[in-house]
Amino acid sequence: MPPFTSQYEPVSALSLLKRFYSSVVPLRIIVEFALPCVSFPQKDTSHLPKEHLHLIELLDGILVCSNGNSLPQPLHHIPSPPSASQTDVVYRVIRMLFKQGIKRKEKPNNLLTHGYIWGSDRVVVSAVGPAGAEFVSVFPNSHVSTLRNDTWQDLLHIIGEELMHLLLLSFSLFVRLEKDNYYQLTGTPLSDLKPLPIPTKIDKKRKIDLDDLAVPDFKRPPLPRNHKRAYSDSMCSEKPIKYPRLNSSHASSPNAIQFVRSRLFYARPAYNIKNEVQFGLRRIHIFNRYKNPDDLDHCSTILQYMFPRQFGLHNVFTCTVDRKKTIQPFQDYTVRDKEILSAARQKGYKIPTRLMDLLNVVSRMIKLHSRCSYSAMVKYYCPVPRLDGSVEYFHEEIIEHDSWPMSQAPLTVTNEAASIAISQLAYLSKKKSSLTELDSSHIEVSAFIRASISRVIPKTFWGSTRNFQVVMSYIDSFIRLRRYELFSLHQVLQNIKEMTWLSPKSMQLCQKTCHSDITKRKEILAEFIYWIFDSIVIPLLRSHFYISECAKTRNRVLYFRHDLWKKISEPALNHLKHSMFQDVPLIEATRILARRQLSFSFIRLLPKEAGVRPIMNLRRRGLRTEIRDNGSTHTYLQSSINSVLGPVHSILQFEKVWYNCALLDNAATRPIAPWSLCILYNRNVSKAKNVQKVSPPKLYFAKVDIQACFDTISQDQLLAIIEEMLTEDEYLLQKYASVCCKLDCPRRRFYTKARPSFELMQFEQFANELINDTMRHSILVDRVVYGLMEKSEVLNLLTQHITNNLVKIGKRYYRQVQGIPQGSVLSTILCNFFYGHFERRCIKFLTEQSGVSVLIRIVDDFLFITTDRNNAQEFLQIMHDVARLVGTREFPYCGNILNTETLDVRQDYSRYDGVHIKDTLTVEYNKNPGTAILSKIFNSMRLKGNAMFFDEEFNSRYTVLVNIFQNLILAAMRTHAYISFSPKPLGEYIKFVVSQILDFQCTIIRGLARNCKCSITNEGIKWLGYHAFLYVFAKKGRYIDVLRWLREMSKQSVKDDKGILVKAVHYRNLHVFQKIRY
Repeated sequence: MPPFTSQYEPVSALSLLKRFYSSVVPLRIIVEFALPCVSFPQKDTSHLPKEHLHLIELLDGILVCSNGNSLPQPLHHIPSPPSASQTDVVYRVIRMLFKQGIKRKEKPNNLLTHGYIWGSDRVVVSAVGPAGAEFVSVFPNSHVSTLRNDTWQDLLHIIGEELMHLLLLSFSLFVRLEKDNYYQLTGTPLSDLKPLPIPTKIDKKRKIDLDDLAVPDFKRPPLPRNHKRAYSDSMCSEKPIKYPRLNSSHASSPNAIQFVRSRLFYARPAYNIKNEVQFGLRRIHIFNRYKNPDDLDHCSTILQYMFPRQFGLHNVFTCTVDRKKTIQPFQDYTVRDKEILSAARQKGYKIPTRLMDLLNVVSRMIKLHSRCSYSAMVKYYCPVPRLDGSVEYFHEEIIEHDSWPMSQAPLTVTNEAASIAISQLAYLSKKKSSLTELDSSHIEVSAFIRASISRVIPKTFWGSTRNFQVVMSYIDSFIRLRRYELFSLHQVLQNIKEMTWLSPKSMQLCQKTCHSDITKRKEILAEFIYWIFDSIVIPLLRSHFYISECAKTRNRVLYFRHDLWKKISEPALNHLKHSMFQDVPLIEATRILARRQLSFSFIRLLPKEAGVRPIMNLRRRGLRTEIRDNGSTHTYLQSSINSVLGPVHSILQFEKVWYNCALLDNAATRPIAPWSLCILYNRNVSKAKNVQKVSPPKLYFAKVDIQACFDTISQDQLLAIIEEMLTEDEYLLQKYASVCCKLDCPRRRFYTKARPSFELMQFEQFANELINDTMRHSILVDRVVYGLMEKSEVLNLLTQHITNNLVKIGKRYYRQVQGIPQGSVLSTILCNFFYGHFERRCIKFLTEQSGVSVLIRIVDDFLFITTDRNNAQEFLQIMHDVARLVGTREFPYCGNILNTETLDVRQDYSRYDGVHIKDTLTVEYNKNPGTAILSKIFNSMRLKGNAMFFDEEFNSRYTVLVNIFQNLILAAMRTHAYISFSPKPLGEYIKFVVSQILDFQCTIIRGLARNCKCSITNEGIKWLGYHAFLYVFAKKGRYIDVLRWLREMSKQSVKDDKGILVKAVHYRNLHVFQKIRY
């Protein structure tokens, strides 16, 4: 095998810390190095008193980390006894950290100072405590309490004040926990640090190819004597105006600049006076605001939009983004007139010399734009047959009003309420099998965009026909990208050559180019290409197409012409406005929003195979403008609804855990169904085995789906249930962070945990409670931020959220009067509480049943398994909704298949029928694409790695083997799909990828086997994997060498029963993959 790096092996906590610190050393080594003449207690000392065991744990269990801080000089004598206590030393260090921050004019960012504020005129310390009168505690800092305990006091007596002071002030300390986890005690929070740059081998310097950006030359003549003066003259006016946030020494590389594709999606069209969709660039576009080609000011302004870096304006290369105005990676430069005027008034501007000749080209571009008929072009390249406005009723409903959750059934819409009756759609539906096929293909959209750009952008800007073709090919690739894929500026800049207009005017044709001029040319070219995509391609797509993903086609992007989408969406929105929402006057809506934390939500429509689905966006942060006392306005991004409801979600999660414990303790009298597959598996293993032992094994299955369950929940009843469920009068909210390494990449996660207000504990105890079976090799960081929330505040926020949820549709506000808001972070848990209460009140017969029964519920899907037919019929009668008694052997339920005879559980792959695997992927083109392949495949395998599918006490051994085999077949299909995007991958690399995937599958199952029974050996898992990849790769013609290797590996002997392995890979277990395209 080639020397590729393994990606699945877990990274230890020590290795993780070395990603952030250049020096990671145990505390014992530090103190023994600094005090060589002092004897420290050792772990193997048999006569050591018990009271010194804590000191040994302290020396061996703490890691001392630093970046560039020098180790203390060895002290060749015993340190003098400390003159101050450990408490005084700790507070002295805190005081010094605050004073260092005051010198740097910034707040100290050290865990020891968190929870304290420096005394000032606004903060007055009422009394002098042990910390002194200079700083005051606003949050309890448990790290300070830990450092003041007796063990640290004993260490102080051994190492002295000087070394203790140095350790706390200049180093970061991490304390060891169980299962290779640590928590941070001192230093800058690890969650705020960036990983150290990974050292790379320095490649040999490549000779610069002057054909990249210069005029081609065959034999360069010697430079003239006056070349230096001529070149200086040409560059003297190119010095950019100083901009406050510019930092050219830290300019972003083209590979780090990604085009903001998120702006493409869900755009609303522009309308004319007749309320018809108006094609073409928006009115606020630079071409429509500065449209006089003979006006020099108009042309120069467009030049500043195109090349902002050359004029000292805000740009994506050297400027930072104001996070108070946008959450996007880069700012929107559609309108920047105020910035241009402000810069002109302060410093003035002068057009750089090499851009002077472009004024005529820009004038020509304005004329071309004014002559371009975008409406005719989009209808020519992206035709929609019979879109003429006639109306007649359409038999099949194309709008599915099933509210927002993915698991709900469609709600019938009557003709009287809002029938979708459009003859154009009826005509198209005869030729199209689903609504998603009404979109314009990628080929059509690409042809329209490329034709528009070729008509508007003058040929001078491209330099040559070849450059034009290169950029057009990248535009085509940009349009074909899937939903979450990225596209960088670096990709487009490849293979562009011979840009004549980039050279200075005074430079002769065959003159040799210096390095600084090459850099300047690349800089200008990068600005031009970014402007083409950000200000031409993306606005054209937004103004002509409604761009969205779809549940059926997964990540494939669909392009609907705006006039077609208007025909589809208007009836759906009208029905929503009359059935679920109530119109709210603008004055009242403004008054409501001004006096509460919660903002308004937005709504969009998601195309489906047989209709559209309304989706609420409660994560979006809207701009809010406030008027100050002096009359000025202040615009900022306000918090999203989900972030405001975050503390409420943490509190309800705490109550849910307590509620589940109460159910387990009193399961006989409160047989409430589990809320997830994990809880289902944990609670019902023994119960399912009891059902299986019944003789004869005749089982009855009743499946019920609550129709539009989120929309039919009673708001008043739900609030009454939540008020009853809240057990505490006040809750404590504690924030912390977790840093771990996933697939060789450090990741940070921030959490908030709720608990009763009286349960404030030390962070070490809190961290030990957080460690579970899955948490390993992680670093926990206390953010020393606590919040108190009373029960009345929780109920007040919930009341506002449920009964007064404002939705903005178009320019009007509406109040949701039916059901609960969807897209909210609370939706699922509120639904679970509501139906849990329903089960306890309405399904009481389960406590007095004659047979063995299991009730399972996942959100709104109920499954009742019993040995008594009367119980099943009674359950259906109580639910009195669409339900059925199933007489088949294979029973589908929530993405799984239950065997009605053995109760074995397998995954349901029928949801992939007709779906191309490529549409489910997100391909990484920019950074480390080879590593990204494994990362994506591992993530998908981890999501399917539930212990329920691999437990031999829950499933038969045969079913466990089939689950492993089918999971690896899907992984093999994903592998082929990813490899097909790679430019001719080596056969050895493909073998390495296959080996890594099989090793990772073994790692997943071995990890699950700690808590369940799974005796499948690694050899057996790999044997199944080789056959899975053989099945997938054999249908493709590019894996000849890999297939030969797979056949050799599949012949290896295994310890497992070969007969049951062969039975697991039988053809009958492959038929579910026949309809999957890859």
